[in-house]
Amino acid sequence: ASPILDYAQRVQDGQYADGHLDGRKLSPSPLFEREQLVPYLHRCSHNYLNFGISNPRRFLQHREIIDSVSGTEGTSVHIEAEEDEPGRYWVDVAVANTRPRVALENVCRLLYLHNFDVARSRLDVVTDGENGNITVLRMLVSPAEGSEVSQATFAAVRREIKRAKWLDSVTMDLVFDRYLWLGVTRGEIITAMCSLIHPVLAKENALMFSKSNIHDVACNERFIRHSADIASAFMDRFNPQKPLSDEELESRCEKLRGEIDSSVEDTVATAILHKMIDVIKCTLKTNVYLPNRYALSLRLDPKVMVSPHEQERELPYGIIFVHGRRFNGYHVRFRDISRGGMRLVTPRSPEQYALESARQYDECYGLAFAQQLKNKDIPEGGSKAVNLIDTSGLSEV
Repeated sequence: ASPILDYAQRVQDGQYADGHLDGRKLSPSPLFEREQLVPYLHRCSHNYLNFGISNPRRFLQHREIIDSVSGTEGTSVHIEAEEDEPGRYWVDVAVANTRPRVALENVCRLLYLHNFDVARSRLDVVTDGENGNITVLRMLVSPAEGSEVSQATFAAVRREIKRAKWLDSVTMDLVFDRYLWLGVTRGEIITAMCSLIHPVLAKENALMFSKSNIHDVACNERFIRHSADIASAFMDRFNPQKPLSDEELESRCEKLRGEIDSSVEDTVATAILHKMIDVIKCTLKTNVYLPNRYALSLRLDPKVMVSPHEQERELPYGIIFVHGRRFNGYHVRFRDISRGGMRLVTPRSPEQYALESARQYDECYGLAFAQQLKNKDIPEGGSKAVNLIDTSGLSEV
């Protein structure tokens, strides 16, 4: 491993700080000090060290992205052009605590969605002490024939690779297998909305608006274009570069409703799609554009969770809904500053999970309201969170 250590020493001496010798900038770092680097080399496999000996610059770049996810559950991505093969790019990915095969499959599927062909790929695993291990992927890719790439393309690739580890299986099936044109973010928004509206619509008709039926209708090939347009409107509403104003949002929603009413004859589909539009209008904040999020979160106007088929009751001060891999969560509070606990619900079967989903919000509301009554003599209001976790099939993983 002496070529790696020698190269690292030259980096520390500032010989490559402006890229004048190697063509690529690599700045001095404490990670490249000999006393830091030698223990790290002992954690690497023999094959991975051979790669480092033949290409110490990229090995040290990997060291930086590996360190950025060490001790976490995150993902780091580095993309650069291949100097010796114009038109090709190296996509280097470090993923903490994942199954290597799953990480490789996810990255390959995402690259395919963005019209990249994979020419070569290599997978290595580096131990991360008590935190587990880190999977390192090195992939040489090129744009598919007839496609063009831009900085926006690479930004989307980075963002979606980071999200891939945290996508639920329903979203992955939707965007990777059924509708490749949909895109990861829109698929995630659609599946989140289906879970969010289930407790409300189930009060109208528990069988007609079951959890599986809501998803099947929203993702049916006859209606998926409407669902995708709704997800696009949601993204445009909260686009940090140019968000839709209230007037623009109202106009967009009315246009969507008009298209649904004129082309959708199924009353169940109409109700589901209109409720998804209500979610857009009642979402106050979201983390959909945050680069390193682990789930999709929405802060909601509480009126979106009110059903005309239930008795009138006090509206909460605020509601937060979170949708992620194998879980959905509600947080309800009755004052701006509130306190309370969190309940984890782990149904034993998919059927029980669907039943718990229908009453999840009401359970969270009831617990928060009871906490509000308990807190009547203190400044803080009552709040509770209920996290519904899908544990089915975990024993098989």
